[in-house]
Amino acid sequence: MIRLFRDKDPGSPDIRACPVCGQSGARPIGRIKTNVLVSLERGEYDLAQCQACELIYISPQPSTCDLRRMYVETTQFDNPVYTDPARVTGIMEYMSACLARILQRTSRTANGVVSVLEVGAGLAWMCRAAKSLSPKNFTVAQDISPEAAERCPWVDLYLLKDIFEHLVDPIAVIRRCKSLLRADGVIFTTAPHRPIGWRKNSQGVSLWESYSYNHVPAHIQYFSKKSMRALARKAGCTLDYWSHAHEQGQAFEAWLR
Repeated sequence: MIRLFRDKDPGSPDIRACPVCGQSGARPIGRIKTNVLVSLERGEYDLAQCQACELIYISPQPSTCDLRRMYVETTQFDNPVYTDPARVTGIMEYMSACLARILQRTSRTANGVVSVLEVGAGLAWMCRAAKSLSPKNFTVAQDISPEAAERCPWVDLYLLKDIFEHLVDPIAVIRRCKSLLRADGVIFTTAPHRPIGWRKNSQGVSLWESYSYNHVPAHIQYFSKKSMRALARKAGCTLDYWSHAHEQGQAFEAWLR
C-alpha cells in the first residue's frame, strides 16, 4: 500500500502549546524578529495567540543561553529609559500610587510597616516606593543582574538568583511567589499588555514591531485579563484586580491574592 503525505504548510508554523493553559492550536499572528542588541541563537520567533485563554506569546521558548546573554552578560541600566530624570519621576509616581492603592484595598495604613519582595526587580522601583513611604519598611529584591544590585541603595537585601523570574514558566513563578506570601499579602504584577490599536483577532506584526515594549525575545508573553485569571487559577490564587488602562492599554496591572 502506498500512502501519500502532504507536506506541512509553510504558512502554518509549529507553535508550542500555551504556557498558561496548555492548549495547542494557537492562532499565528506573524513572524517577528529579535530586536535586542545582543547576539542570540535565534533571529526570529513566531508570535501567536492562544484561542482558549487569549495569551499572546512567542514560540519557540527562548533558550537559557539567550536569556543569560540578555540579562546577565549585557549592560542594561545605563539606558536613558532607566536614567532620564523625568522618566524616573513618572515611574516613581506610578509605583507609589500602586502601593497606596494596595494598602488601602488590604485595609492597611500608610503608617504600618510593610514588607516588599520584588521579583525580577531590575532597579527595584516598588522597593524604592516602599522606602520612600517609610524607611521602616523592609525591602527585598531579586534578579540575576549584578549591575542592578549595585544601583539600589533603597533595597535592604538584594538577592542575585537564577532566571526563573523571566516567566518561561509563569505558573511555576506564581506558585513560588504564593508560597512566600503572607496570608494578607498581594502579588502585584505590571507588564506589557498590547500595542495601541491592537484588537483580539488582528493579523500581522506591524503594530508589534513599532511597540515600544516589544523586546524579542526578552518579553516572552503578553497577558490579557482572561489569561491572567487562568494563570491565577492554575497557581491556586484569585485575580483580585486587573486594569489595562495604563498608557492607553500598552501595560497592565494585576493583583493576585
